[in-house]
Amino acid sequence: MGLRIKILSALCAMAFVVLALFLISLKMTQNMGDHIRERSSQAIGEMADQMRQTEQTLTVQTIRAEMVPISELLGATQNFVLESQGFYLGEMEYVQLNPQLLSTALKQIENYVKAYLSRAPEMVSSLGVTFEEGEFSPARPYFLPYVIRNGSEVVYTDTLAFIADLPPGTEPTPAQLHEAMEEETSLSYYVTTFPKGHSKNVPLPEMVKWTEPYVDQITGTVMISATGPLNTPDGPVGVVFVDLSLKILGDILGRLTEGSKQAVSISFSAGSHSVINALGYDALVPKKLDTPSEDGSTMEIHNLNEAPFGVEVVRLFDKLAPFEAAMDTVEWNGVKNTVIVYNEADVLGFVTIIPEEQFYSMAHKAENLIEELNSSQERDVSRIKFLTLGALVVIAAIVVLILVFVLKATRKLSAMVLDLTDAAGDLERTSSDASEIASDLTRDSQSQRDALSSTEDALKHITVQINDSTRYTHDCDSAMQNTVNEVEQVDAVAAEMRHAMESISESTHEITKILKDMESISFQTNLLALNASVEAARAGEAGAGFAVVSEEVRNLAARSAEAASRTESLVQESIKRVAEGQNAVNRLLEGFEKIQHVMTNASEKVENIQKANEEQNVALQQVSSVIKELESVVNNNEQLAGRSGLNSGELARSARTLNNAALSIGLLIDGDKTQKYKD
Repeated sequence: MGLRIKILSALCAMAFVVLALFLISLKMTQNMGDHIRERSSQAIGEMADQMRQTEQTLTVQTIRAEMVPISELLGATQNFVLESQGFYLGEMEYVQLNPQLLSTALKQIENYVKAYLSRAPEMVSSLGVTFEEGEFSPARPYFLPYVIRNGSEVVYTDTLAFIADLPPGTEPTPAQLHEAMEEETSLSYYVTTFPKGHSKNVPLPEMVKWTEPYVDQITGTVMISATGPLNTPDGPVGVVFVDLSLKILGDILGRLTEGSKQAVSISFSAGSHSVINALGYDALVPKKLDTPSEDGSTMEIHNLNEAPFGVEVVRLFDKLAPFEAAMDTVEWNGVKNTVIVYNEADVLGFVTIIPEEQFYSMAHKAENLIEELNSSQERDVSRIKFLTLGALVVIAAIVVLILVFVLKATRKLSAMVLDLTDAAGDLERTSSDASEIASDLTRDSQSQRDALSSTEDALKHITVQINDSTRYTHDCDSAMQNTVNEVEQVDAVAAEMRHAMESISESTHEITKILKDMESISFQTNLLALNASVEAARAGEAGAGFAVVSEEVRNLAARSAEAASRTESLVQESIKRVAEGQNAVNRLLEGFEKIQHVMTNASEKVENIQKANEEQNVALQQVSSVIKELESVVNNNEQLAGRSGLNSGELARSARTLNNAALSIGLLIDGDKTQKYKD
């Protein structure tokens, strides 16, 4: 096989190896990108799920927090209705046993309802009791003590409106009083407690019921009423009621949908699902009628089932126990929405509807990040493929150029071989005088071989030293790399320590806030307890009416216990964070010790490299000395070569040798195609 074919074969093999390496690198890069994308997508997906759970938890907690005042008011209202029953029945018994106590009883009832409404929250708009005709006292056949807020004032009345309109000195007829009684007992608060058709000889259950939402004719606002019966052994004689204005629910709904322009919040009756307030969905908002309806109502109140999402919301709400919340997803207006439903004591219901894109905004951002990552990875792979293709084209062009150069070079070598063959013939004819200096050239050649042998030994020694230097340098590089790795670990430990200390700081601030809350609650508890004792001392036997104050004291005590529990949890968390910080510090010290050990090893390796370099200098000096000897020998050879031009015999042998060398070169270039050189 000729040199030309060998070179061509080697270039083809090299091109194949380079191509294979490029393809392997491309595949490895693509696999690495797919792996990174897969792991990143998994991590971001898990983060998005955690964000969704956090958003749900925070939303439900916000709703529960907003409902706390409402829950407390509903509970206090029910307790007042139950407790006031005994007071009203006691006053009725006093009057029936001694009619002379009528004026005293009337004044006590007036003071009782005024005092409660003065202390009650603003949501309590009015309260009172309805005694059926002739039950309270024969002297007052129709008695309706009623107290209502009028701005900042508390207004009391127990006289029928139509009686006040009668001319002075005119008494209402029994028929007028009976008609007024029929009208009063047909109202929603009365019918809720005393259903139509119930026998007046059978006592009603001792429980509080809530009316459906209605529009108060005096205030014009949507209200509900807590009602309870006045039972005697002979049957019920009247109804106790407390009216709650639901205007405040609009403020609560506004806070629930704050920050979301497309959110919808609705409050409704737990029993009938009648809508009380609706923000973000005008079709369900109670509307004022131009003309009163058949039942005399001036407002139109809608039902939750009228909304496109109403059936799903009602189905979800009916499964809830009191004070429970639930979440679901509904399709509305072509958009997926998150629905949050809350049951307030089986009296009120609340529903908030928020588009998922807004409710899970952070989670959606994380998912968009996954898509961006996938797109970026695909673009990077495309760029790598393009660059690889370009590199392959460049390599192919270089290989082609080398092939062209090799072909041209081998053609020139073939021409040179022909010229050498011709020159060898000429030298053979003039080489007889070169035989005399053959022996001199032989001796000089021996000297050269000895010098070259020394040079070879010196070079071997240098090679060994260079290999040692390379190995030591590699060890030093590894040691320094270990140092970098240890420093990175120490940095990570320091970051953990910083995060732990930050968590401790946050827990401490939270503990401070909770302690302030506990101090405030304790102060209010002492105040309420003092008021309760003072009022009880003043009221005497009527002190039972101050049970509301006692209830407030118990509620505040419960809040104190809750704050104390939260404080203990936060203190335990702070202790845990301190322990984590200490562990991080210990790990940091261990990392620094490792760094010191690695740096010591690196210093030793550098010293070894320095010693090896010194030995290389000595060896190089020996090589320099040998080279000088070779120069002297070469000078002698040049003088002898001048004399050898006169010796034709040696030149003849040299010519034959040259001719044989030319034939060998031709054989090396073209293989077996050398007949042209022989001819």
